[in-house]
Amino acid sequence: MAFVATREQVGFKATGVTCTVPNDPIAKLMYYLRCVNTCVDALKGDVTDYNRYRYLSQAEKAAVVALAAVLSPDELLGTCFFLVEAGSPILNGTSNEFYEIERATDILGGAVGNGGVVIVEGRQVRVQKIMVHNRRWLDNNFLNPFKSEAYRLQAILDPPKPQPQIRYNPPPSRPAPVARTPAQSTPRITEYDGRELTPSSPQW
Repeated sequence: MAFVATREQVGFKATGVTCTVPNDPIAKLMYYLRCVNTCVDALKGDVTDYNRYRYLSQAEKAAVVALAAVLSPDELLGTCFFLVEAGSPILNGTSNEFYEIERATDILGGAVGNGGVVIVEGRQVRVQKIMVHNRRWLDNNFLNPFKSEAYRLQAILDPPKPQPQIRYNPPPSRPAPVARTPAQSTPRITEYDGRELTPSSPQW
């Protein structure tokens, strides 16, 4: 459902500033989280500083995607994010704009949902600002980049199991056998007392 601003609602003071987001899905999701943080002021800077996206480790990128999934538009629409028609005067010629929460009822013509409270990382946080945006902003900064990076969630939900280590202890090495040669018999020499032997002698 898109909210439609009336002529009387134009003229409220917007608080958004112009920025340039790198054309990278992780950078865009970090920018999305920055917009969330502008509304609730409860997130850490390491997940919202989109200009540093290229320095994130794979684990940190997965954490960005996981947090964006938890704080998806499904959880925030009607509470701090509000979809409006493209070209709505409250967009001030852009695709999104921020307003103080005190003026939300006047701008949107209705009360903010959930009493202006959202759950961020298990804590109840009060909405401080609202963001109005059109469909193009949502597609460019959440839906499309999230589809590109959703595979990272699989590594968190189903991490690869470590492969069992197979240990092999080789048998102790044995010394090479020593080659043996048959011993040569030494001819036996019979000692005699110097007497001349004849065929009839016992020593012959």
